[in-house]
Amino acid sequence: MIMVPGDLEAYKEATECWICKKPFIKPSQEVLQKFEEAKQKLLEANEWEASMEEDHPEKKKIQKEYKEALSALNRKVKDHDHINGNYRGSAHDSCNKKLRIGSFETKVPLICHNFWGYDSHPLMKVVSKFTADKLNCIPENIGKYKAMDVGQLRFLDSFQHMAMGLDKLVACLGENPEKFPLTVKHFTEKGYSMDKIKLLFRKGVFPYDWTNAWEKFDRTSLPPRKDFYSLLSQQNISKEDYEHAQKVWQTFEMKSFGEYHDLYLETDVLLLADVFMNYTIMCLQDDSLDPSHYVSAPGMFNDSLYKSSGAELKLMTDIDEYLMVEKGIRGGMTMASHRYAKANNLKCPDYDSSKPTTWILYEDMNALYSGAMTQYMPTEIIGKVGPEEVPDIQTIAPDAEIGYMPEVDLEVPAHLHNFFADYPLAPEKQIVPENWLSPYNERLVHDKAIGGGKYTTGDLFLMKDETKGNPIGESVCLKPKMYSVLPAGHDPKTPETDADFEKELEEEEFRKSQGVKYWEKKHGIQKAKGVKKCVVKKELRHDKFLECLRTKKLTRHDMYGLRSYDHQIYLERVNKIGLNPYDNKRWILLDGIRTLPYGHWRIGLYKRLVASEIAPEEAEERAMKFFYRYSRNNTDMVDHKDIELAQIKVIKTALRKGKKYDNLAKNYGEYLKKLRAEKNPNDYIKTVAIKMFPSEEAYNLRLENYRSRYADKDLCASLEELYELYYHIAKEENRERSDEEIEQMLRAMSI
Repeated sequence: MIMVPGDLEAYKEATECWICKKPFIKPSQEVLQKFEEAKQKLLEANEWEASMEEDHPEKKKIQKEYKEALSALNRKVKDHDHINGNYRGSAHDSCNKKLRIGSFETKVPLICHNFWGYDSHPLMKVVSKFTADKLNCIPENIGKYKAMDVGQLRFLDSFQHMAMGLDKLVACLGENPEKFPLTVKHFTEKGYSMDKIKLLFRKGVFPYDWTNAWEKFDRTSLPPRKDFYSLLSQQNISKEDYEHAQKVWQTFEMKSFGEYHDLYLETDVLLLADVFMNYTIMCLQDDSLDPSHYVSAPGMFNDSLYKSSGAELKLMTDIDEYLMVEKGIRGGMTMASHRYAKANNLKCPDYDSSKPTTWILYEDMNALYSGAMTQYMPTEIIGKVGPEEVPDIQTIAPDAEIGYMPEVDLEVPAHLHNFFADYPLAPEKQIVPENWLSPYNERLVHDKAIGGGKYTTGDLFLMKDETKGNPIGESVCLKPKMYSVLPAGHDPKTPETDADFEKELEEEEFRKSQGVKYWEKKHGIQKAKGVKKCVVKKELRHDKFLECLRTKKLTRHDMYGLRSYDHQIYLERVNKIGLNPYDNKRWILLDGIRTLPYGHWRIGLYKRLVASEIAPEEAEERAMKFFYRYSRNNTDMVDHKDIELAQIKVIKTALRKGKKYDNLAKNYGEYLKKLRAEKNPNDYIKTVAIKMFPSEEAYNLRLENYRSRYADKDLCASLEELYELYYHIAKEENRERSDEEIEQMLRAMSI
């Protein structure tokens, strides 16, 4: 037992057991007397055995009586840790005996960095040779394990807690010796000074590819820098790294490369131990949780959530409730809705004043996940209610004691498809059937030169969330208040969304956006899933992205990786697809740039036109130019923003054609200003529409006679009529005013 100064005094002064927290009670006289009698009998039996040189005939009985008397005494004893020998505190004798370490109950953690990807394989090849203990593991798949128990040993992967390379983790600790207690202690005991030890406060470098023969361990000098080239990273070490390796060789007086190899492995182990110790201290200080008891960080943070919030989550036992909640889980959308964009403004070096001024705006919302986690969340499902028992959803406060989880069909009204086209509502993960593919993707799928039809389907983003197997009688269509900071007439596009994007770009540098997973900052920041970082950095240049998009041809790249087969590790060279124009998350138009979400009404129109034996190119052009038409029966779905845009089109076109339509432009301008002045513009639109069309017959009659009445001051709010009027004016070939004159007239009309 190891006791430090002050432990003995603490033991003498202790009044309660540190294990059960109950006070030490002085035994009665009767208990003390029984103990003394049992003790005396045991001493006499031991003396008899010593003199007779044989076992006492009542030895077992005497020993049993002594143990019972000692247990009844329940005296105060010194308790210590049986692993490190340190004194822990004063305890009852009975409590001390009950506090035991079971060989298979208390695990000794062994920390490996990237155990999942590498270290588990050599272990699995030899583990059966040195132990017969049963193996238990938490597998990722048949060949990779997150954790493994071998007897009392538990192998854990520190990479599951800190998903960074050891070099970066060590760099996070800085150069403070207090952050490296194990490294300092080990090398101090070896007799090295602190100046020498500080050279080891960073991960070393090692020529893995060069070390392919035992004879090289006898080399008496460090190999040249070119021999440190790594096939895995496809690059060499820096000059600074090589100079540091030379300094370590000289400072630690290496006599052979074998000694350098041993020092490299020694420091790797010690640095990982220091890193994990610092991580453990941080977790204990923040949440009083020890990461060595958890397989991964998410599991520990889950317990941290329960510990800090104090919330009690009820176990879900109803499978239908569980499946309903599971179906409602939706992740972030990562997609390219507009696959190429180029800014054209005064801040661009190649600004063209003859073209429209355009900008590319980079927007970022910080802490999406943590922000969501701070919102009120359900802790249990208390039952089911009918639609008639649910209050108006918009009146339920976010922090209400009782919330509701409605299971509904979600359908976006057709007139809002354009509004949500770039960022569709309620994304759903689903396999894309082949008959959903756009002509663009169909050509890629069946083009032998590109992929021979071998494509992997991915996430699908729908404008409609269909429930499967559960018919629902209620349909909910919410239209909350929407706000826009864009002036009327602008047509913004969302090039790309990424729920995990974390790079901050300067506006002047963020000039181009490429929809094949490309963001440019100076010389570029590229991402390509499944492609090694070294290939992305060296080979995926901007011109390659443009070439892939425009020629519709994929690119392939050679890369190296470690691969295990039956736990035998190989260095494998693979030729993988780097850039691919195929993307089935959305319906891609034939130009390969514009896209639509699945379920958009224009896709249905396109398919009907193609079914009518119209060429795909013409069908797509007509579908994209067509405007959704309203009838008298759906005026309640009119949005005033749509009306404003349609009226502006009519006004500009009328002014462009000359004096013949000036009166019409003036009348629509007055109506537009009145519409914008209304507090409830949508209600105003409905009122005007119903006044103009008291019946379906009146609506149809108005459409038939609009040519003779388009100058009427009593204007209708129908998009149908507005766009019919627009096409009627636009088809006239004459053009009497320039764009500059039109802009002046619009300003005079306060539009």
